[in-house]
Amino acid sequence: MPGAHGLCRLRLELDGAASPVLLTSTNSLSRVGSTTAPMSSPSTFVNVTRAWTGSLYATAASLAACPAPADRAGWVAAWPRFVLSTSAASAPGHSQSLTAWPAVHMGKTALAGLGGSPAYDYNLSDVRVTMRVEALSGPTPAGIPDVGWLNFTAGQVSTTLASAFLVSVNSVTGTRYDSIANLTCNLTSMGMSLDVRVDHDSGLHVLAVRLPALPLLYRGVSRLNVFGSPYDSFANVSLDSTLSAQVVLDCPAYCGDFGTCAPKVNGCASTSAASEAVCECDCGWTAAANGTECIVPGGFCTKPPPASRSSAATGNGGAGCPLALPPPHLTPLPSPTAAGAAGRPPPRKRVTHNT
Repeated sequence: MPGAHGLCRLRLELDGAASPVLLTSTNSLSRVGSTTAPMSSPSTFVNVTRAWTGSLYATAASLAACPAPADRAGWVAAWPRFVLSTSAASAPGHSQSLTAWPAVHMGKTALAGLGGSPAYDYNLSDVRVTMRVEALSGPTPAGIPDVGWLNFTAGQVSTTLASAFLVSVNSVTGTRYDSIANLTCNLTSMGMSLDVRVDHDSGLHVLAVRLPALPLLYRGVSRLNVFGSPYDSFANVSLDSTLSAQVVLDCPAYCGDFGTCAPKVNGCASTSAASEAVCECDCGWTAAANGTECIVPGGFCTKPPPASRSSAATGNGGAGCPLALPPPHLTPLPSPTAAGAAGRPPPRKRVTHNT
């Protein structure tokens, strides 16, 4: 999927089920000017499944065009020239961030439930991380097998805690609302796996990336007043993570910063035996006038009922089928609805490329 200006650009979608995150936190208080050991207390979070969601942009500015979808060896050989980032290359100021779900992580310290403190006195919310992965190295062309994952090394992984909001309510801290955003965690020599394969269900070519071990640790310091005395408060938030993402390679061009290439839903009007690839626009975005990139704001968008994503529809424009969009200013917006599973990422609108 070539992009504008001769770039090879892809947008990979994270698989939340294969991108788990283990959240832990430790906290300590040290009286300003004191030489005694800090008071330390770990925080225990509710034991629920946590995962990363979001997108990663893969960009190779030095490639005149992307390798062909079926050229596994070409993709593997070119992969060291790519940079993987949460920021779109065509809009460097825009970053969608990776989001840790659920949106609120309920936790407790040793003071929870004491002295009028609530049962959960240490809650973390809206955890989002920006990321840049570069300096990739991998196998030589002679060592590329026909199938299976290939091992690479990411020389540099730079991350920033773009958003995280901490609420603590207990007899020591009182009621506090703290943003711990803008903390950084940079890693080197991290393992990465790459696979370029044919998807068994759709028959389309897929590029998949996996970071099997990503130990993110963010350290924050703030000043508290405890019983009339100043204390330094140290919060260490650990996000031991795995990231898994992929993209379909068969779209004829880049789908835009707010769209991704995906298999056409079964049941739509198509006479071909093999599946087709179409662009899906993010909720709230639509295609440009030429119909090739999802870059035009479409206004408010909400989650439709699950039936609207059904693969049993027939005919273009049916539920879950590619849409031949009118000009952007005529694109109808969906009606608000309360349906949809809690925590489910917003759906995308499907559009077809002009070829």
